[in-house]
Amino acid sequence: MPAMFKKHKKQILRGALLGVAALVIMMMIFGGAPDQSSDSYGSIDTAQSRPILRSSDMRAASVRSKSDEAMKDQSFGDGDESYKGSYAYTTLNKVITAEIKQGRPTYALRLLSTDPAAKKLSDAEYDRLRASIARSYLIEGRVNRALDIASAATRRSGDDVPMAGWVGGLSAWRLGKYKESQKLFTAAATAKHNSSWMMSASAYWASRAALRARNFDEADALLEIAAKHPRTFYGLIATRALGRDFDFEWDLPSLSSKQIAKIEQSPPAMEAIRLAKSGRVNNAIEQLSSGGWLSTREKRQHILIYATENKTPALALHLARSTKDKHGRFFDAALYPETPWRPSNGFHVDRALINALIRQESRFNPNATSSAGATGLMQLMPQTASYMQDGEDVALDNPNTNLNVGQNYVRHLLENNLVDNDLFAFAIAYNAGPGNLAKWQRDLKTIKDDPLLFIESIPVAETRAFVERVMVNYWIYRIRGDRDVPSLDAIASGHDDKYQTAGQQHETLALNIQ
Repeated sequence: MPAMFKKHKKQILRGALLGVAALVIMMMIFGGAPDQSSDSYGSIDTAQSRPILRSSDMRAASVRSKSDEAMKDQSFGDGDESYKGSYAYTTLNKVITAEIKQGRPTYALRLLSTDPAAKKLSDAEYDRLRASIARSYLIEGRVNRALDIASAATRRSGDDVPMAGWVGGLSAWRLGKYKESQKLFTAAATAKHNSSWMMSASAYWASRAALRARNFDEADALLEIAAKHPRTFYGLIATRALGRDFDFEWDLPSLSSKQIAKIEQSPPAMEAIRLAKSGRVNNAIEQLSSGGWLSTREKRQHILIYATENKTPALALHLARSTKDKHGRFFDAALYPETPWRPSNGFHVDRALINALIRQESRFNPNATSSAGATGLMQLMPQTASYMQDGEDVALDNPNTNLNVGQNYVRHLLENNLVDNDLFAFAIAYNAGPGNLAKWQRDLKTIKDDPLLFIESIPVAETRAFVERVMVNYWIYRIRGDRDVPSLDAIASGHDDKYQTAGQQHETLALNIQ
């Protein structure tokens, strides 16, 4: 073998050099670098998100990955994330998604047009990928290109690919083409294959566009569609815009003494309560299942009520997500439980905001941890906690301590100059860090006076979802406490003076001790 290598060494080296040259040429032809116009902000800038311990300005908090135990309680998404396509679609989607993450939508589009696997896609699958590419162009600010691609996908596959209409609607809105925006948003809102979030969001934005286009009757009809999903971000806004009361039911049915005794005499039920209080919710559910407590609606209802009344919010919330009463209504008091724990130095931040964050971050599980290292009720990173405690280590798995540090951090962010006591900016900073908030405020400065458009233009899907879910939680907890929701009123009003500063329309959050 060595002798043969020496004999053909020149040929081997020549072949290797030709191979490298061919690779370089292919990269030059097909685009081996990010698109020239790309701002490369399609993912969270971890360098800006990492805590930098500065005494004058804590530039960022680590991105808070949701607890591994936390689950989505709204159907949220730009499209249908659960879609299971053909093998060709799955393969191409991985490649195109990777290109988009690198800020290369033009290369992704070229790939979609030339790859032999694309010929095996259905029309809907092809347009689903085009919609993703259009979204990337929109994020980059290449709005005309995004509109062209999204509109073409909507014309052919609008019923199956609502994301295309959504991206097209946002693009047309950015260009001031309100009639076209209304048409595209309406296509997304009325698509056959849709999520509750997509339907309510698209219908609400179609209503906004209709108002700009002076189609007032159509605007009201579109608001009605959005309000059909009143537990979503846009469903809440639409309900308030229509001047309607919310139909939450905060009173739980009472358990009889016989029903209570049956639960307390059941070893699996009592073990489940003990496990849940110690943060082992999955084990608690296993106990309830083995003991037959999940076998009927009545049994689930009884244990849900018992868990709520015995201050076991993590278990109550878990059960409430899949349990309705005999009339088909959710148990809202269990769906939106309140923390039974108190900060060691008492509350000095609005409890509605604290409950909203806990519900999203940990689902009230004091032992929740994420793969990123976020810990406890408010999913705090150890570095953040250490900074807030002047370098001292703290037991973040202690719920009272976690609340104490967490609310101090909330107050710290609210007072940050970038946040300026704005709820929407606060939620962005809490999830993605003040560094990314600052970056997006710069990149999107031309639309900063439109809070809803700013949210939908954030390039990171996780952060968009986080902001909307936390705001929904916050508004509902305020409603549960029979308190005003001025930020919701302002965002639903459509009046420029209030709308533009909707995030700042609230009581003084950091001084509210109720």
